[in-house]
Amino acid sequence: MKLPSTKTLAQIALIESVGITLPDKNKMLEFVCRGLLDTPGVSRVGFCIHENNIELKSLPNNNDVPAHKFLIKLKDLIFAELVFDISNASLFLPYPPFIKNLTSMLAVIFEERRLKALNYRHIQALQRSKVLEKVAFGSSLGEVLTEIIVNYEILSPDTLCSVLLVDEAGMHLHHGTSSNLPDFYKETVDNMDVDFTVDPRGVAISTGKRVIKKSLDSHQNQSDYINVTEKSGLLACWSEPIISSTSHIMGTFTVYYCKSREPSLSDLSFIQDSARLAGIAIERNNAEHYENEFIKKVRHCVLENISVIGFGTETLAAKLFMSRSTIQRKIKRESGLTAAQFVRTIRLEKAHHYIQSKTHRTLAETAYAVGFKHAGYFSKVYKKYCAEKVTSSNSLQLEKTK
Repeated sequence: MKLPSTKTLAQIALIESVGITLPDKNKMLEFVCRGLLDTPGVSRVGFCIHENNIELKSLPNNNDVPAHKFLIKLKDLIFAELVFDISNASLFLPYPPFIKNLTSMLAVIFEERRLKALNYRHIQALQRSKVLEKVAFGSSLGEVLTEIIVNYEILSPDTLCSVLLVDEAGMHLHHGTSSNLPDFYKETVDNMDVDFTVDPRGVAISTGKRVIKKSLDSHQNQSDYINVTEKSGLLACWSEPIISSTSHIMGTFTVYYCKSREPSLSDLSFIQDSARLAGIAIERNNAEHYENEFIKKVRHCVLENISVIGFGTETLAAKLFMSRSTIQRKIKRESGLTAAQFVRTIRLEKAHHYIQSKTHRTLAETAYAVGFKHAGYFSKVYKKYCAEKVTSSNSLQLEKTK
């Protein structure tokens, strides 16, 4: 029986010692293929990949060329087939011990990677739930964004992450959050003009597409961005645009490496998911800011018209150029009160201030000053307000003003 050549045996040893340590599955298989090309009588070596017993990638094969196929499997799980295209059948002799050992080794590697991927996805799911929980319970935007980047850096220890927010004009970047980037980097990028030509983040903002730079060339491109990244010791940069539900670019989720590196498929999936979570958090924050501004506007409008008797929902809606139903819905959503209840509460708060500061001599004067037509009705609702909102000493003060 013809034995493998010394060169082939050396290649096999190299496969076992180096090939299995390659982090990317495709690169590992390419390495294995290159190592087996010196097998006598073989013109090409390749893999037909299976996942969940479904073929995903077929190896093109010339029907005129005979092929030998060997299953890579573990129990009932078929991971792939190792395929040899035979150029000279008389020279090719499958070496049973070698093939058996190689396919067994590869099957174990595939299974380890499968279990690791399952665990990785499980951890991602848990981290995602934690982020969404923070959003749901009203954590600040900074807390949520920090949670996102810390989660990324835990699962990818060699990374440095940041979230940058773009202003409404889309021309300036503002530092959102980062955990391990140097302070001078944060200070430099905050309020930096968006560079749409060199800066991967600027390109991502202008195109709305992911930008991958496995190596930032500071010699060819001189810009503030390139200078600060070089000073920070950052080399690779992957920037994912953060896009709102209405397709508005809100910022970028950016991953840095201190060495040249391209992302794997799992990296791309993770950075996309992280950017999506950041988008949810930013949109929620913007919505809350808008609602807070709306309530401030409503309160200001009511206070400006505090002494106007009959100032109610209809008048308020007209002042704010909204329909009655819209203002009812927005006030109810934000405060839990109807529009009429909200207006009355503001009146009573102002009345309480007047009473505490003895602005008016009588309760009736106070009632008219805050827009109540009948002093008796005002007295009734104000007592109820005091019972719920103020201390007993404030209630005694009411009796003195009668």
